[in-house]
Amino acid sequence: MIQYFNMKRILDSIALLTAVEEATLSEAKLVEDYGNAVIDVILTGFTGTIKVKVSNQALPPDFSAASTPVNHWTYMDLVGRDDGGATITGTTGIVETTTTSNTSFAVNADAIRWIAADVEARSAGSASVMLSGSTND
Repeated sequence: MIQYFNMKRILDSIALLTAVEEATLSEAKLVEDYGNAVIDVILTGFTGTIKVKVSNQALPPDFSAASTPVNHWTYMDLVGRDDGGATITGTTGIVETTTTSNTSFAVNADAIRWIAADVEARSAGSASVMLSGSTND
């Protein structure tokens, strides 16, 4: 009998943003059942900044409003799964200049309930953001 250990199983793959060509905030997506999450960012001639926002409050926060004690959220650091795994600071975000690429980032999904992608600035091209969540076993 073969035994497998630490086998992660993909639960969902959903589009947070699809080929947006303007500053756009995705809907808040519930990720509390994910042990691990991956964000894939697909850029086509994109110039701009993309940030990932997260919250652990019970109800979905208003990610478009300021973070407060009753509307708590923060920016999430991302760890690159490509090119040596560089960390991108959440408050800085993914900053690109006329880039066409497909990049993958690990998200620490521990104690996160809600997640959203935010194209905060964009002057050219389009951006798509995919979210995949998996079990922790």
